[in-house]
Amino acid sequence: MSPDGCNCSSIGAESNVCDIRTGQCRCKQHVSGRACDTCEEGYWGLQLGGCRRCACGSGASACDPVTGACACAEGVGGAQCDTCLPGYYGFGPAGCLPCPVCTDGKVCSPHSGRCVCPGGSMGAGCRQCAKGYWAMGTTCRPCSCGPGAVSNTCDVHTGQCKCKAGWEGATCNQCSRGYYGPKCLRCQCHVPGTIGCVDGVCECDHWGRCPCKDNVVGVQCDACLEGTFGLSADNPSGCTACFCFGRVSKCSQATLARAAVHAAAPLHITLQRANHHVITTMDQDSLLAIHTHSSDATISLPWPPVPVYVELDKRFVGDRVTSYGGSLRFRVEEEGGTELSREVLAKFPLVRLYTKSIVLEFFERIPIINGTHSVRFHESLWMVRGRGVASRSALMLALRRLDKILIRVTTRAPTHQEHVHAL
Repeated sequence: MSPDGCNCSSIGAESNVCDIRTGQCRCKQHVSGRACDTCEEGYWGLQLGGCRRCACGSGASACDPVTGACACAEGVGGAQCDTCLPGYYGFGPAGCLPCPVCTDGKVCSPHSGRCVCPGGSMGAGCRQCAKGYWAMGTTCRPCSCGPGAVSNTCDVHTGQCKCKAGWEGATCNQCSRGYYGPKCLRCQCHVPGTIGCVDGVCECDHWGRCPCKDNVVGVQCDACLEGTFGLSADNPSGCTACFCFGRVSKCSQATLARAAVHAAAPLHITLQRANHHVITTMDQDSLLAIHTHSSDATISLPWPPVPVYVELDKRFVGDRVTSYGGSLRFRVEEEGGTELSREVLAKFPLVRLYTKSIVLEFFERIPIINGTHSVRFHESLWMVRGRGVASRSALMLALRRLDKILIRVTTRAPTHQEHVHAL
């Protein structure tokens, strides 16, 4: 027969030549039909490039010749007919068998056909969760604890796994604050030089690198930037910039030890409103200051009343550069009279430093009425009178040649009936 009359499939036939008597075309492997246009039984996918064997399990005898979908026997399911449908068990060459009717919360085992508790449950009525499971509604869910868990058991009510140190989360699959990396190792940050540490715990990145303060360097933030010194937890920048009065730019921590300078004796002050003889004067910036070395003083306050200041003696002035970073501490106790308003106190510094060129002031954020004051000598805490926040050089120059120190010692005012006593 001529090729034009054969009509052989261009996909399934070897050629367009057919048998002269029957018209049968010569088919490719696993292809059938006179024109070689269909797959043999048990094969599929001629239009996709050639017939291939059906990938069906023992629960099916054939598949759809176009899609390859297996025609499963009764009770058998799955794309390849290789599993039992719900309500059936015992997958084998003959398919699956029907399950018995189960009661008391049990279900049919797809392997044995016995009535058993659903996965993860146990006990009477299958109302308890087995070890490694937890109750979510009426079902038991696997604990699924992560790599940071002590074991694969969890709280039966919440599903919370018990985590090792450095791990957190419901399944212990993430690092706690202060730990890093796939194994949740502890961050080795140096607390004084690291930003954001809370109660001695610091955060670091995925590689263990700590976030350093401005003047601190190193993976663990444990070294001062060149041109700085004195790594300290109290310093917002970590290290202090060298200040050598313009002579050099590098410096190192001195090996000196701090020693306290103490006042000779407590000062007892009585405030009154009467026009008695007094021992007070107003300084050049309108602060009411005591200029006496007596241990007792009686002061007549003007009206409206203002705080009283005491000038420290000469042991506290002069060259005090080594006091940088240290503190001035004093305690005030008052009784009687009435408190000055916070608005009034906010206008008067707690401490004032005098030099020939500038005046520095320290203001409390929250005024302390009775108690111990601690004033640190750091530029971030001081103001240059009339200019703003002090610079490092301004504070160092002031400490180099201190002429006078005034401290505020009263926050109360006398009344007509009652004096104020301050210590």
